[in-house]
Amino acid sequence: MARQIVVSWNGASNSFDIGRLSRDKLYGRKRRLVVDEDGNQCLAGMLTEDGSTLLPPAPRPSCTSMKSSTWWSAARFAQ
Repeated sequence: MARQIVVSWNGASNSFDIGRLSRDKLYGRKRRLVVDEDGNQCLAGMLTEDGSTLLPPAPRPSCTSMKSSTWWSAARFAQ
């Protein structure tokens, strides 16, 4: 049986169950969504260290050479 708090005031008594309370429920939670001009959610990509190439958010089955900008399929490297 769950623990309870019993409060009596002016002859009336009330009981309340005690339960765990998460930090999110106590303080609330915010999630920042970035959307485009049409209201569609944007996905986060990554920049390379030199900032010259934008990588898509999902892993792609390909790679590129930074010097020649040549794209290769991942199947080329599979053994």
